[in-house]
Amino acid sequence: MAELCEGCRDHLREALRAEDPATKNYHIREVLQACSVEDVPEGLNVELVPTTSD
Repeated sequence: MAELCEGCRDHLREALRAEDPATKNYHIREVLQACSVEDVPEGLNVELVPTTSD
């Protein structure tokens, strides 16, 4: 299993902290979309940017 990028981990942490179901859904979808790419063209970065809501 591949290791998640820091941005993905941040989004999952935000999903755990969120009380609003729509906010939880947003953060989980961001991670799923970033991790679901199989054939990434060379030179394309699919890692999520870490969240800055601390």
